[in-house]
Amino acid sequence: MNWDDPGDDSVSGYRIERRGDGDGADQFVILVEDSGSTAVQYVDSTVAPESGYFYRVRALNGSSVSEPSAEIGVFTASAPLRWGSYSAQRGMRW
Repeated sequence: MNWDDPGDDSVSGYRIERRGDGDGADQFVILVEDSGSTAVQYVDSTVAPESGYFYRVRALNGSSVSEPSAEIGVFTASAPLRWGSYSAQRGMRW
């Protein structure tokens, strides 16, 4: 995911939070406490296939934490096919 830089030179990193689709609006968990970077992107490699998630981001500046960004909702795709299982189903040999 990507987000806009708030344009504040005091930002030292970001806190990234996520909740599941079935979780309450206040049930965010912290995925990254402090990114330690001003990069405005993050890849969540812990998601499950065919699942919904909501994310929000907070800017950090060493002594304080911003209010959260607006939430963004995503739905993950199904798990990709593995070549081995696909070829076996078709009777092909590699």
